[in-house]
Formats: sequence, structure tokens, C-alpha cells
Amino acid sequence: MKMDKNGGYFRIVPEDCGAASQIEAIVKGTTESISKLASVVARTDAELPSLPPGDREFFNDNLRAQARFMLHLNRALHTVALAMTYLPNKNAAAASLQEAAQDLVCMRTTLHEAELGKFTGWNDGDRLFGLHKLSERVQTASVISANDRIISWESLEQALPL
Repeated sequence: MKMDKNGGYFRIVPEDCGAASQIEAIVKGTTESISKLASVVARTDAELPSLPPGDREFFNDNLRAQARFMLHLNRALHTVALAMTYLPNKNAAAASLQEAAQDLVCMRTTLHEAELGKFTGWNDGDRLFGLHKLSERVQTASVISANDRIISWESLEQALPL
């Protein structure tokens, strides 16, 4: 991945990871990230009960919840990319998009679990991450796909403009 100096965003360079396309690079990269993040989440889940009660909130909010959020983010991106590889199999694409939608719900839940005290409601709305709008787009794309209206990469991009 390289920073686009003109646009200020990151560009996926498939060759950097031996992939033939950006979608293949996303699938490869998220597969690796999911494996590593799942390990971090499992370790933080195991460690949390052994911490003194006064340390658990800080540990949860600053490490465990963040790792869990990133795990679900990578899973959502992974399954959206897989949906594109499944086309023209519309049923497989729709099922993959439904998985992505579930991970987006988990992302939102994880954010809310770390909202305590003066930070209650901090992640309400879409001002920080736009999860509600993204969830709507993924749901719309999965319904369109399930109803046989997505038959190509281009039609999926129109249903799920990112």
C-alpha cells in the first residue's frame, strides 16, 4: 500500500504482496491481519479477568476493544472483497455481504462497550466512523445481489459506492 501524494489517500499496490489485483491484495492482507488480530483478541480476553478490578476498564477500553474493533473491521473488508470475487455467483456474493454486515454490527457494539462515564454516547451517530451509513450500503448491496440484480463488478460498485 502506498500513499497517494496528490490525493492524500492510500492506494493498494497488488504487486507489493504478490497479488494480481487490488481485490486479491485485500483478501491476502486481511487474511493475515485477521489471523494476527484474532490472536490479540484471544489473549486480551484471557488476560482481562486476571487483572485487578481497577485496571480492567483501562485495559478493555484501550487495548481489548480496539483490537476487537480492528478484527471486525478486517473481517468486514475481507468479506466485501470476497463478495466481489464470487461474482457472478449472486447467492455467494449476497451471503458474503451479509457476513460483512454482521461484522459492522459487531464493530458498533464494540465501540459502545468502551463508552463509560463521560464518554457515554461518544460513538453515537456516524461522525467518527460512518458505520450506520456503511451498514446500510452493505445491506442494500446484499439485497440487490440476492434479488439477481448484481451480475458484475460494476453493478456491485454502484450498489456499494465507497
